[in-house]
Amino acid sequence: MKNQIDFLKINGGDWGAINFNNMIPVHPSCLTPVDMKISPNDSKVRVDYKNLLSNQLSWCNSNKAGILARAEKLYSVIVEKNARLELARRCCDFHAVEEQYQKYCVLNSLDIQEAKH
Repeated sequence: MKNQIDFLKINGGDWGAINFNNMIPVHPSCLTPVDMKISPNDSKVRVDYKNLLSNQLSWCNSNKAGILARAEKLYSVIVEKNARLELARRCCDFHAVEEQYQKYCVLNSLDIQEAKH
């Protein structure tokens, strides 16, 4: 796959990719921290995975402005129905997932946090 408005390779694809077409809002209370600290008991596979996560995080932090700009642009194009049909078909229905997010918050007595797009 090549870089497009809804897809961005991390470090040229060596460390994965970001699929913006699958953006969904998540309440902060539903986030689970990930321990990326390498411990002596970690297997090689676990160490490699933690290194990958660390590299991805570092790359994303270094490219934060561009990532956010791309996410916001895609969101606007889809919501305003200005996207090519092929792109629109690949993307979540952002309005529908935001409605479900709001319902989830209400059902679970969570403050509805503005979804950041």
